[in-house]
Amino acid sequence: MPTDRLGLLREDGIGPEIVDATLHVLGAAEQRQPHPDFAALEGCDAWLLGPHDSPSYPESERAKLNPSGELRRRFDL
Repeated sequence: MPTDRLGLLREDGIGPEIVDATLHVLGAAEQRQPHPDFAALEGCDAWLLGPHDSPSYPESERAKLNPSGELRRRFDL
């Protein structure tokens, strides 16, 4: 399985709280090795979708709906 190396800067203000919470979530996700898809979301009571940057998608993906648009279409939101 490929791994990614992430740099970490806590900064100040609410930064340390946000980074600590993010590390907690990443640790839990690492243990589960989740591979969710839209079918898996059907059984959920809620979803958490982080922000995405459509302009940075590869050119071949830009013509497709972005994740939030696909969720809206599939689940009639």
